[in-house]
Amino acid sequence: EAFSRPSLSFHTLMRLEADLEDQGYHLLAFPVLALHLQLAQSFQAPLGDAVACLAHLRLSRFAAECRLSGAAEIATARWTESLRSIPDSFSSFDEEREQVRSQRAGRGNTRDLEPDWLELPRNQQVPSKQACAPWSCGELHAYEVWAAISKECILHGEVWMAHALADEAIKHAADYGDRRTMRELCITKARLARAEGQPGEVIKNLKDIKAADGEQAAQIGCLLADAYRQKGQSVLADAVLRDTCSAVQMASPASQGQHGSAREIQAECALRAEKVRVELNRLRLALVATQDWLSDLHSTFVTHSEIGQELHGAALYRCRVTSCIHFVKDVVGLLEAKRTDLIRDPANSGALTFDQFVRFAGNLVETIFECRSSRDALLAHTVPNEGVASGVVLPVEVLAAHLDVWEARCMAMRRELRVAAKEDRKLAAVRERCRTEHPQQGPFTSEKTIGGSRSIGPVKQLDEATALAQNVEVWLRDSDDKINETEQQKTVAREMSEVEASVALVSNAATVLQSGDFGAAGAGEEDAAIVDGQVGAPLAAAPFCRAEALAELGRLQLEFAAQQRPTPAASVWEAPTQDPYELRGMEVGERYSNVLANRGPQQLAEAPAKEAAEGGPEGGAEDSIQFSFEELAKATLCEALQDALAARNFRAARRALQALALEAYGLRCPEAAFEFLAWLQSVEVCARAEEVVEELLPEGHSERVHMHLLHELEARWPLPQSRSSYKAIKKRLLLESPTFQRMQLGDLPPIAEILQSSLPSLTLVVTLQVHNNYLYVGAVCTPPDGDSAQRLTQLEHMVTRIPVREAELNACLHKLQELNVSIEKEMITSRQVDEALAEQVGTLLAQAEATLIQPVVQDLVCHFWQYGLNIEHPCNPKQILLLPDSFLWGLPLERFPSLVALLPAPNLASIARDFSLHTLAQRSRTPPPIPQPASSVLLTDAFNEDKVEADEDPKSETMCAVHRRLIEAKVISKEEKSLHGQMLTASPEDVKGMLTDSTMFFALGFGRFFTTISSNHIAAQDLRHLKLVALFHRVQNDNAFRRQTKAESMKSLRQLTMENAYGTPLIATFRGVHCTVLSIAPVPVALSMRSFETFAKAIQAGKSAAKALEDVMGLQEKPEFRYSRTLEGGLPPGTTGPVDPKKPPPPPSPEGMEDLLPSHTRTAYMAVGLAWVPSEAAEGDGKKKK
Repeated sequence: EAFSRPSLSFHTLMRLEADLEDQGYHLLAFPVLALHLQLAQSFQAPLGDAVACLAHLRLSRFAAECRLSGAAEIATARWTESLRSIPDSFSSFDEEREQVRSQRAGRGNTRDLEPDWLELPRNQQVPSKQACAPWSCGELHAYEVWAAISKECILHGEVWMAHALADEAIKHAADYGDRRTMRELCITKARLARAEGQPGEVIKNLKDIKAADGEQAAQIGCLLADAYRQKGQSVLADAVLRDTCSAVQMASPASQGQHGSAREIQAECALRAEKVRVELNRLRLALVATQDWLSDLHSTFVTHSEIGQELHGAALYRCRVTSCIHFVKDVVGLLEAKRTDLIRDPANSGALTFDQFVRFAGNLVETIFECRSSRDALLAHTVPNEGVASGVVLPVEVLAAHLDVWEARCMAMRRELRVAAKEDRKLAAVRERCRTEHPQQGPFTSEKTIGGSRSIGPVKQLDEATALAQNVEVWLRDSDDKINETEQQKTVAREMSEVEASVALVSNAATVLQSGDFGAAGAGEEDAAIVDGQVGAPLAAAPFCRAEALAELGRLQLEFAAQQRPTPAASVWEAPTQDPYELRGMEVGERYSNVLANRGPQQLAEAPAKEAAEGGPEGGAEDSIQFSFEELAKATLCEALQDALAARNFRAARRALQALALEAYGLRCPEAAFEFLAWLQSVEVCARAEEVVEELLPEGHSERVHMHLLHELEARWPLPQSRSSYKAIKKRLLLESPTFQRMQLGDLPPIAEILQSSLPSLTLVVTLQVHNNYLYVGAVCTPPDGDSAQRLTQLEHMVTRIPVREAELNACLHKLQELNVSIEKEMITSRQVDEALAEQVGTLLAQAEATLIQPVVQDLVCHFWQYGLNIEHPCNPKQILLLPDSFLWGLPLERFPSLVALLPAPNLASIARDFSLHTLAQRSRTPPPIPQPASSVLLTDAFNEDKVEADEDPKSETMCAVHRRLIEAKVISKEEKSLHGQMLTASPEDVKGMLTDSTMFFALGFGRFFTTISSNHIAAQDLRHLKLVALFHRVQNDNAFRRQTKAESMKSLRQLTMENAYGTPLIATFRGVHCTVLSIAPVPVALSMRSFETFAKAIQAGKSAAKALEDVMGLQEKPEFRYSRTLEGGLPPGTTGPVDPKKPPPPPSPEGMEDLLPSHTRTAYMAVGLAWVPSEAAEGDGKKKK
C-alpha cells in the first residue's frame, strides 16, 4: 500500500542507487536500499524474492566498500540462498511466456523485437521525422530484475550465475519484444565474454545493438575496441573508438551550443580517456623516443587536463579523481620503463634525456595538483562531519587516499630523476674526456671510480691534487650550508620539506586504507608478518589496497631518516675507512692507559653502565630518535611486503624490497641484506612471469580467465579473501595452475629453512643482481649436515656492491648476441664454428669475467674459503648455485674459469643456476595432479632438414638415424610417442601429446625450439609432471634458417623477447618443469648430435642433468674429426675396416685427443633448475631401471 506504482518505484530506486554510487554518496544509499527491501514486499514470490535478492546484493557490496564487514556478511548470507533458488523458479514463468507469445502472434509479430523509433504522423506544417519509442514500464517483469542481478553478480565474481540469469532473461526479453532490456543484456553478455577471454563473442553480442544512449554507446565502444585489440586488429580498435567518440559528441546537446547532462559528459570523457590509455600503451611499445614521441606524450597531458576540466565542470568529482589516478598510474609505468631503457641503452633512447624525465615527472605532480580541487569537493560533499560510526571508511576517502599516495610517489620520482640527471651530466663529461684520451678502449675497463672500489665504467680516477681540491671545495660548501641553516633555524621558522609533507600525506592515506571493521575475517596462512626476511605468525586480515601506500610510506620514512642525520652518513654498502696511523695511536694510548690503571695489556676499556645505557655522554637522545625512525621505516616496509605478497601485488612488493634490499641494511646486517636481495629477485621473477602469462597465454585459457577474475575482485573489494567466490577461484587455481602455485611466495618457509631443506649441505648460493648501475652480490653457504637448530646458527652471509655501468654491460651483451647471429649465419655454409668470430666472443667473455666476476670471486674466497683454495677443509663449499638476474642471464657464468676454479676438479657438475631461491624451492613443492611412471620421449629434426653434405663421409648418420638407434637401444623409452622428421612433420598437437605423456622430453633439431612449436602452446600446458626438458637445438643450415626467419617474422617483438635464453626456461619453469637444459648459442650439427647422444645415455643411466652435461664437456676427439658426424651404427668418425655390430666399438687411443667441444660450444649449454637431482631412468616399458 505504500507504493502506488511499484514497478515505477523499482526503476526509480535502481537509477537513484546508481547515481548515488557514481557520485560517492554511499551513506545516503543505505536508506534507499532499505526502501528497496521494503518495496520487495509489494511483489509476490518469486518476483519479490528476486527484488529482495538484488537489494541484498547491493547492500552487501556497499557495506563492504564502507568497511562494514559485519553488515556485509549478514547481507551476503541473505542473498546467497535466494540467489541459488532463482534458477529453480525459471519454469514457473513458462505459462506466462506462452501467453505473451500468443498475444504477440495475434498482432502478427512473434520474433522481431519492438521498434526503437516511431514514425510521427505527417502533415503540411510538420515534416516526417522519428521519435524514440516509449518505454513500457507500467509492469515489472522478472527478466528485468534478473538482468539487474546478472550485472551485480559480475561485480561479486559470481560469473556462472550471471551467465545463467542473463541467458534466461534474454529468452524472456525476446518473447516480450523488449529491445531496451535486450540492449542491457547484450552489454552484460559482452562483459562476461570479455572476462572469459572470448573477443569473438564480445563482437557477436554487440554488433546488432541500435539506438543506444550515450552511456551505452561509451560502454559498447570500449568493449569493442578491447575485443578487436585482443584479436590483434589494432586499426579496427582505433577506428571504433574514434567513430564512437564522434557519434557521442554529435548526439550531445553541447554540439548545438547547449549544456549536456552529466551522464552525456561522463560518456564522452570515458571514451576520450580510453583513447589516451591506448595512446600511452602505443608510446610504451615504441622502440625509439623521437621528438614526435615527446610531442605525443605531451599531448596526452593536455587531453587529460581537458577531460578533467569537463568532469569537474559537470560536478563529476569522483570520475575525475578516478580518471586522474588511472592516467598517473599509466604514465608512471611508461616513464619507469623508458628510464630503464635510457640507463641500459642510451644510444637507442632517441630524444629522451633525464631532463625530459624530470619535466614529465613535474607534469605528473601538476596534474595531481589540478585534480585536488575535485578531490576536496568530493570529500566536502560526501563525507559528513559527524554521525559516522568508528571503523566506517567511505569509498571516496579510499579514493582520495590513493590519489595522495600517487602524489607522493610522483614527487619522489621527480627527486630521484633530478639526482639522476645531475649524475648523468657529470658522467657524460667524464666519458667524453676518457673517450678522447682512450679512443681504442673496449667495452669494459678496470679503472677505479670516485667513491667506489671497483668499476667497469670509463670513469678515470682523478689525480690527488684535483681530488684534494674538490674535497676542500665540497667541505667549504657544506660548512657554509650548515652555518646558514643554523642561522636560519635561530631566526626563521623552518618550512616543511617536500619529504616531510609527503610522509604526513601518505601516513594519513595509509591510516585510511587500513582502517575498518575487519577483525580476523579472511585471515589465512598467507597473511604472515615478514621481519628481516623471515615469515612470522599470521596476522589479522588486512585490505589488499594498503600495500602500495605502506610501501611508499616506508620509502619516505627511510628517506626522511637519512635527511635528519646531522651529518651525511656513508652508504650502508661502504665499509668504514680507518686511518692506520690513527689506529696505531689508539692502540698505544690504550696500552698506556692499561699500565696506569694496573690492567692487563690486552684488556679493553668499558663504558660505565649508565653512560652505555644512555648511548653516550652527549647526543644519545638524538641518535635514539634517528635510530627509531629508521627502524620504523623498516617495519613499515616489512608490513607492506607482507600485504603485497598476500595479494600477489608484485609491483608494490618490488618497491618495498628495493628499499629494504638496496638501502636499509647493506654491510651493517649481511643476513637481512642477503634475504631481502633473495626476496627482491623472486618478486622480479614472478613479475616477469606475469608478463609472460599476459602475453603468451591464450585469451580464453582457464587459468588466465580465473586469474583475471581474481585481480578484478582484489581491485574492487577491500577484503576480497572474505568472499566465497574469491575463495573458490583461488582454490581452483591452487589446484590446477602451476603458474599460480609458483607465485605463492608467502606460502614458502623462511629463507633459512629453504636453504636447509632445498639444497645439499655445503652449497654456496650466490645471487647477482644489477640495480641502478651497481652489481649487488649476496652469498650464503649451507652448513654441514647435523642438527637442524645447530645448522641455523652456522649460516654465514656475505653481501657486497660493485659499481657497474649498465649501458656498457648492455652493449657487451648486444655484441655477444650479434656475434652469435653472425656465427649462426656462417654455419649455413660451413659445418664448423668460425674461429675469428668465436675468438671475439671469447675476448668479450674474458673482459666481462675480469670486470664482473673476478672481484666477486675474490670476496667469496676471503669469506667462505678461510684457509684459501689450496687447503682442503671440511667446511669449504662443495657446490655453487648461481642466481643471476635477467640482465646477467646471457653470460655463461658456469663456464667462467674464475668460478670453476673455486671447486676441485671435476667440478662442472657442481655448478648450477636458477632464477631465484624461492623458484628453486617451489620446483619440488608443486607435485603433478596425477603422478606418472618415469618415461622419456624424443622429437628429432621435426621438419626433416638434416642431410649429409657432399664433402662428408657417405656413411655418416643423420639426426633421424641417431633417433632410430637410440630408440632401438632403449635409451628413449617411449617409441610409440617419439617422432622424427622422416616419419612425419610434427604438428603442435603432436608435440603437446609428447609433453603430456612423458616425464622427460628431449628435442634435437634445427633452429630455435619455438620455431618448431609456438611458445603460446607451451605456455598453455600443465607440465608439472615433467622432471626434465632438454632442448638441443640452435643447429643451422639453409632450409632451417629460412624457416626460422619466416616463423619469427610473424611474431611480435615482445613475443620474441620472451622466447630468448631467459624466457624459454622461465616459461618452462612456471608451467611446472623441474629442470631445463637448453643451448643458448649456435652449435654445429655434428657436435650437437654427439653431445645429445652422450647426454641422453647419461640420463638413461640415472645421472643428474648436471652430471650428464659434465660428461658432454668431457668428450675427447682428435682435432681432424671434431666436426665429423658419427658413422652408421654409432661408430666414431674415421673408423675403417669391418666392424662387428654386436660388439661395442673399441675405445679410441688417447694420443692426440683434445676436448671435442671448442670453447664457444662449451658456453652454449645451460642447465636451469634441479640439475643436481638424479634422473628417473626409464626402460622401454616405462619402469625404472634397476
